Amino acid sequence: MLRAGTPSALVLLTALATLTSISIAIYVPAMPALATDLGAPMGMVQLTVSVFLAGIGLGQLLFGPASDRFGRRRPLLLGLVVYGIGSVACALAPTIELLLVGRALQAAGGCAGMSLVRAIVRDTYPRERMAFALSTITGATAISPALAPILGSQIFLAFGWRADFVFLAGFAGLLLVLAATMLPETNQHRDPAALAPARLAANYGGLLRNRTFLGHMAAGGLTLAGTFAYTVASPFILVERLGVRPDRFALLMIATTAAYVAGTTLAPRLARRVGLERALRVGAAVCLAAALAMVAVAAFGLVAVPTVVGVMTLYMIGMGTALPLSMVGGIGPFPRIAGAASALIGAGQMVGGATASAASAAVAGWGVAGLAGVLVTVATGSLAAALLLVRAPDDAA
Repeated sequence: MLRAGTPSALVLLTALATLTSISIAIYVPAMPALATDLGAPMGMVQLTVSVFLAGIGLGQLLFGPASDRFGRRRPLLLGLVVYGIGSVACALAPTIELLLVGRALQAAGGCAGMSLVRAIVRDTYPRERMAFALSTITGATAISPALAPILGSQIFLAFGWRADFVFLAGFAGLLLVLAATMLPETNQHRDPAALAPARLAANYGGLLRNRTFLGHMAAGGLTLAGTFAYTVASPFILVERLGVRPDRFALLMIATTAAYVAGTTLAPRLARRVGLERALRVGAAVCLAAALAMVAVAAFGLVAVPTVVGVMTLYMIGMGTALPLSMVGGIGPFPRIAGAASALIGAGQMVGGATASAASAAVAGWGVAGLAGVLVTVATGSLAAALLLVRAPDDAA
């Protein structure tokens, strides 16, 4: 077994966390071929992403409390098994409807890694080192969606779209073996009644009534929502309007991802210097500054690849700073219900991201102006939450 808190354990936790983000993006280059092969409209194929995101958000609400009741290991291993079954179902799906069922199964299992990894970090790291661990993990989960389409396109070109899901099944199987043989149980505060309906309601209700928890969840989740909005809008703006070739578009996505990683590297250092709460506010303020810059780009007719990508690079640095710190501040004060706290934060992020991406799609015809409006909205909400709700944690919570 790995010793909790060691570099090797952090590598395994990071790999577990990336499984979900890879699953979102790896088959995107194969979508047109998938639609043709299954005789499905592109709208139905795109729904495979929506179903997955919805399942990830809702599933965490169950896996988090389950880990508070049974420990982290057993729910995590179960989740990997369910994910693997879902991946195989996707690879074998003869119709788009069965592919959607497979994606729902993938999400039902994959959400375990997303929510429980954060809880394991809470179990094993002191508060001053949690920011480093979560920054490492969130940095990897940010890079993986940018790299996954590159890997997925090569697998698709060599073996077809079904092979992308075979790869995901194999990756999950490898993680299952590693987690089963190497990852120790970390939950030392199990709650036998954590899954009782009354306890679930009490735990989630208590978290939602906690001002600091809500502040951290909103501050981090709203900055992440801006990234979802850009993900939806960027192909329309950069490829269709500005004529960026698809291969160069992928490189631009990697550039903004690198900016996010820079922010996650900055986050723990800034938190040590000025405190976690102030560092979170700095990150949210950077996001708002970038959003206002995007408004200026649209208002003054400065729309070009360097300006749009440059502004989003600044936004991603702010988001990379705010997001891991919000998770530390949100989960840290609740050791006895860390699973529930982690799950609720994750679900909130998915809901916010889905809402922002839908809003961005709805105003896609407005181009950069539409994206700027969404960014200003979420960034203002993030900074307001950081200023008005976030305070030093109450260790007695």
